Amino acid sequence: MKMKSLEYCQKKIRLYQGAKAGTSEDCDKYLRRYLSGRYSYEITKRRKQLEKQAYEKAKNGTSSDCLEYLKEFPNGLYDLEIERLLVEKEKEEEEKCFMNAKEGTFEDCNIYLKKYPKGKYTEEIIRLKKQKVEDNAFDNIYSVKTCVEYLRKYTEGKYVSKVITKLLDFLKTIENCDEFLEKYPGNSVTSKVIDKRNILLREKEYARKVKANAEIKEKQKKETERIKKEKEFDNKLAVKMAKKKLADYLVLASKWGERVSDKKMRSEYDEFLVIAKLEVAAIRRVYNYSKKVSKGASDDELKAHEYAQRNTVSYFMKMARYGYKQSEEQLKGLYNSYYDKALKEIKARRRAEDLDK
Repeated sequence: MKMKSLEYCQKKIRLYQGAKAGTSEDCDKYLRRYLSGRYSYEITKRRKQLEKQAYEKAKNGTSSDCLEYLKEFPNGLYDLEIERLLVEKEKEEEEKCFMNAKEGTFEDCNIYLKKYPKGKYTEEIIRLKKQKVEDNAFDNIYSVKTCVEYLRKYTEGKYVSKVITKLLDFLKTIENCDEFLEKYPGNSVTSKVIDKRNILLREKEYARKVKANAEIKEKQKKETERIKKEKEFDNKLAVKMAKKKLADYLVLASKWGERVSDKKMRSEYDEFLVIAKLEVAAIRRVYNYSKKVSKGASDDELKAHEYAQRNTVSYFMKMARYGYKQSEEQLKGLYNSYYDKALKEIKARRRAEDLDK
C-alpha cells in the first residue's frame, strides 16, 4: 500500500514539474488529472500565461502564428479575436504575395500559385506569369536566332515591334540580310529584311559615290599642286635662262665697247624673259609628252626616248625663239620620227654587239 502511494506521489510530482516547465498541453494533462490538486491554481495560472504569450505572438505575428494559437487553444480566451486576425492576416499575406509576384519574376508567380492555388488573384497571376515568361524571353534576346524564336512563339507579343527593331539592328550588312533570307525563307519579317537590304544597298552606293568624289577631288588637288609646282619651277627656270642670256649679251657688248644703260638692260632682260618663257613652255610640252609615251619602256626604248626628247626640245626651243608655236600633231610627228630613228640605230648596234659575242 505504501509502495503504491509513493508511486502515485512521484507521478503527480512529474506531471506537476512537466506542466510547470512545459507547454499548455502539459498543463492540461495535469489539470485533467488533478483539477482540485495542490498545484492546480499554479498550473492554471501557468496555462493562462502560455495562452497570453501565444496570443501576443499571434497578434503581432503571421497567420501561421494565429493557426498555431487556435490549434493549441481551440476554445481559448482569445479564439474569436484570433480567428478575426487570422482572416485579416491571410488577406494581407496574400496581398503581399500577390504584389511580390506582380513586381517580381515568374518564380514569384509560382510561389503565389503554390501557396494560393484558388486564391483571389490566381487568374491574374497565371496571366502575369505568361507575361513574365515573355518578358524573360525578350530580356534574353542577343542574336538573330533568338529574335526569330521570339517572333515564332509570340506572334502577337508585347515586344514584337521592339524585337523586329533589334533583329534589323543585328543585320548590319547586305551579306547578313542575304544569309537571313536564305536561312529563314517566308518569315514574318521577310519584307522588312528586304527593305533593310535595299537601304543598305543605297547606303553602299552612296558611300561608293562619296568615296569616288573624294578620290576625284584628291586627284584634282594633287594635279593642281603639281601644275602649280611646275609653273613655279618653269618660272624660275625662265628667269635663270633670261639672266644667262642677259649676262651673255652684256659680255658681248663689253667686247664691242658698247655701253648698255640700265633702261636698255631692263628692256633686253624683259625680251629675254619672254623668249625664255616660250622656250621653257616648249621644253615642258616635250617633257610631258615624252613622260607619257615612255611608260613601261625597256632600256633600249628609254634611250631612244631620251634621244627623241633631247632633239625635239632643241627644235622646239629654236622655233619658240622665232615666235613659232608648234601644234600637238607636229610635236608627236617630230618626236616619233626622232624616236624611231634612234631606236633603229640602237637595235642595229645591239645586233652587231650580239654578233661579236
